[in-house]
Amino acid sequence: MDLLIRNIPAPILDALRARARERGRSVQAEALDALAIGVQPMGHSLLQWLKSVADPAIDVEAGLKAIRETRDAR
Repeated sequence: MDLLIRNIPAPILDALRARARERGRSVQAEALDALAIGVQPMGHSLLQWLKSVADPAIDVEAGLKAIRETRDAR
């Protein structure tokens, strides 16, 4: 299915284009990722976002586990 979005505010489109350029991806791929993340439950979308911006060498889930363990030990 195709989706057409009209009248995207310039700052949003500029940010989407910049993000696509930084990642070497198409604007369409970035928009689809943003939509996919946006419709997920909050906790899931946060994890997806962290994974998307984190250095691939960093284990985001292990980091989150360490944060939770430290928090819960208080």
